[in-house]
Amino acid sequence: VVLSIGAEHAITCAAFHLSTWHGPLFGIQPPTPPVRVHIKDLSALHAAYMSFLSQGGLFVPTAARYQLGDHVMIVLSLLDEPETVTVTGRVVWITPKGAQGHRETGIGVEFSEQDATVSHKIENYLGGSLASSRQTHTL
Repeated sequence: VVLSIGAEHAITCAAFHLSTWHGPLFGIQPPTPPVRVHIKDLSALHAAYMSFLSQGGLFVPTAARYQLGDHVMIVLSLLDEPETVTVTGRVVWITPKGAQGHRETGIGVEFSEQDATVSHKIENYLGGSLASSRQTHTL
């Protein structure tokens, strides 16, 4: 990727190492690789789905460092579906390593408005269990 800055300057961005990234360069965030998530059963889907968010969302177990507001792309494999679904969203929840109650380390990603169909699909799978009092990864 070549970013042109003025007529005489160009910056070439080859690869970013997220561990050494210290913020946007001229307001441009580096591309982050998509996060792959495979949810194998309804119990895991219930624990990961964040129905309390207006667009719906998903808890993603990860040790990678994210900040609130970071944009994330998720390649999601749901149950036995043969096709993956790609969703985008932003980080709205962070469970740090060593969190109280031995909660799993990870991030909560609120889906973008364009991915409302994924929320509907998940809610159809979960049906009545959305009202369940079973513990989830977030609340």
